[in-house]
Amino acid sequence: MATSGSRVYTTLQFLGVLNAFGVFQTYYKSGVLFDRTLLDIAWIGAIQSFMVLLMGVNVGPIYN
Repeated sequence: MATSGSRVYTTLQFLGVLNAFGVFQTYYKSGVLFDRTLLDIAWIGAIQSFMVLLMGVNVGPIYN
């Protein structure tokens, strides 16, 4: 029961980060990465979500 609850909670947090990346993308464009295109900045979010899912597949069985 606790494992299922924590899995749902973690999934909701991850989806929140993915949905909020547009805010970070705007921040990056107006500040640090002002000379890059939005497509270049979008790679940050794509790689971030891929790494989170990849690590979840590898680390998940260790905790079970």
